[in-house]
Amino acid sequence: MDRRSFLATSLGAAVAGAAQAAGAASQEVKAPGQAPPVQPAPIPLHPRDVKLFVKPVMANVIHSHPWQGPCRWVSATSDVEKANAEQHFARWSQQLKTQGLGRPDDVHLLEPVHITFSENWVITPEQFAKLEPDSHRTDVYFMYPAGNSRSSFEIGARFGKPIVLNGLGCRNTDIACYTLAKGNEVFVAGDDLDLSRLLGLLRARKVFRQTRVLYPTNGVPPFTCGNVWDFESLQKRLGVVVKQIPYREMADEMNRLLADPAAGRDAAQLADELRRNADRSFIEPNLVLRNVLFDFCIRNLMARH
Repeated sequence: MDRRSFLATSLGAAVAGAAQAAGAASQEVKAPGQAPPVQPAPIPLHPRDVKLFVKPVMANVIHSHPWQGPCRWVSATSDVEKANAEQHFARWSQQLKTQGLGRPDDVHLLEPVHITFSENWVITPEQFAKLEPDSHRTDVYFMYPAGNSRSSFEIGARFGKPIVLNGLGCRNTDIACYTLAKGNEVFVAGDDLDLSRLLGLLRARKVFRQTRVLYPTNGVPPFTCGNVWDFESLQKRLGVVVKQIPYREMADEMNRLLADPAAGRDAAQLADELRRNADRSFIEPNLVLRNVLFDFCIRNLMARH
């Protein structure tokens, strides 16, 4: 059996699961006084399948009348300026759709949006409305600030999401400084961190923020002092939730499964399948069976909590 598939369906998935999985599994928990499910709680979305949802946004200024300076020395009418901006956006959108953004396994690219404003720099409600449909799915906004600096900050601030910029040009630097000074998140890809790796790291952060850890403990500090000890800080900094339960609860659930004939039959069937599909086995059959039952135990506890 492929190692990744094994980890996704068996013991490797028993310790931590995505938050969505925990929510879905919790709906299957029986009312107090009823026996928990014999079958292990399912994990519908494995962390390796989580993607970063990136919303590309190009911001352009369309002046209300012919305009010159400081960055232009040839004036153009509003109609010409609008046509040029729309052509620029069309080329950029097509490039994103054909070449992608980051690794396909890391990124889900949402539909690009073109935001425009006049020389007053105000993004109108009608322009913000273009971003509303995907706002709940968007993890980060990938900005192409063709119009000015402030618009990128305002879009991130409006929807409470980080913004991502590519390149260390003067405008991107200006946006990053302003955004950080305002206390919001901004990430700039450059020579020391290319865009693909940056998006991969943000995806990893998303996975961690959706992770819940089940920690059976009797309250004694761990033997090794290098382990995480401040779980509140872990949740605040990375969004990782640690649920502590007493060893007794885990032992009681394991004893219940050991005494349940139906659970034993299900575990034996899965253990036989694991051994049949293995290239080699270094574990005694009875220990494989016991490990599968422990997998059931942990999954049931995850569903319960």
